[in-house]
Amino acid sequence: MDDAFDIIDKHSASFKRRGADLAKQYAGGEVITVSEAARMLHLSNQTVRLLVKRGTLIGFAPGNRKILLFKAQVLDYLIHLQQEAIEYVAASTNRKAWYE
Repeated sequence: MDDAFDIIDKHSASFKRRGADLAKQYAGGEVITVSEAARMLHLSNQTVRLLVKRGTLIGFAPGNRKILLFKAQVLDYLIHLQQEAIEYVAASTNRKAWYE
C-alpha cells in the first residue's frame, strides 16, 4: 500500500512542476476572467472553473479575489480543441455510415 502512496506523491509532485513550468511560460501576458475565457471557448463559467480545478487551465486568484487565467493559454487550448475536432471529422469521414 505504501508503494501506491509513493506513486501518488511522485505524480502530484510532477503535476505541480508541470503547472509551475506552464505558469512561467504564460506569465507576463494578458490575463482574463473566467467569464471572458468562457466566452472565448464557448463554454459555461462553471465548465471553465472545472477545467481550472482539473489542471487543464491555469487559474489563480490574487488576493483571494476572482479567478484569473492567462489569455495565451486559453487561446492555445482553443486551438487544441479545434485541432481535435478536425481530426475527429477526418477520422469519421473515412468510415462508412451505418446504413451503407
